[in-house]
Amino acid sequence: MEKELNKQHVQVPNDMTEQNIYLKPGDILIYATIKRHMDKDTKTCYPSLDTISRESGASINTVRTSIQNLVNAEYIEVTPKGRGKLYRFLKWDKFEPFSYDFLDNKKLTFKEKAYILATQQYMFKKEETQDGIVTYNNIELSKRLNISPSTVSRLDNALQAKQILNINTLSQKDPETGLPIKEKIFHLSKIEQAIVFILGNHEERLRNTENKVETNPNEIDLLKKRIAELEKKLENK
Repeated sequence: MEKELNKQHVQVPNDMTEQNIYLKPGDILIYATIKRHMDKDTKTCYPSLDTISRESGASINTVRTSIQNLVNAEYIEVTPKGRGKLYRFLKWDKFEPFSYDFLDNKKLTFKEKAYILATQQYMFKKEETQDGIVTYNNIELSKRLNISPSTVSRLDNALQAKQILNINTLSQKDPETGLPIKEKIFHLSKIEQAIVFILGNHEERLRNTENKVETNPNEIDLLKKRIAELEKKLENK
């Protein structure tokens, strides 16, 4: 029997590492871990450091460092609340969704999960196979993620060993390096990330409708409202 898709997810802003040179993939995973607890109305939450550490798989010191990095980058505000801290989320722009099942995946290490979180925005999503495809070379991807090319290669090797990633060599050559382009195929369904295709379909429906119904803005606004309501229900389900 096919497993029912868990539609609960966290939305993570794009370009977090590109816009902030001191943010790294691990910081994004800590952001997603904290945001999972966010109240949808107040945009705040107050999980303990122990909870964030346990859920993310990072050490307490790593959690503290990431929180400070996120504060410096103005993605969150942190204020005292009793014996703990209150987190308020500040930036809202383009997002990538990440399912609770992905965040809870015990087969992935903290660094592997963080790498996928940071890379998903650069993937071409192929719905028929539920794969995400990346053609950036390791040097270019490392610049976008603020990690070394050797780290990218090491994480790719680890994900290949777990059969989550395939790398194919294409006939085309990279204009920058002159080497054949390598196509990275991330099997998103294997890591419980099919949610990206569901929300992608909703966005595509909206774009198509906007193109077809140019003379009826009321209908477009209604569809936007319905999609926003549906996405909120998916998050809260």
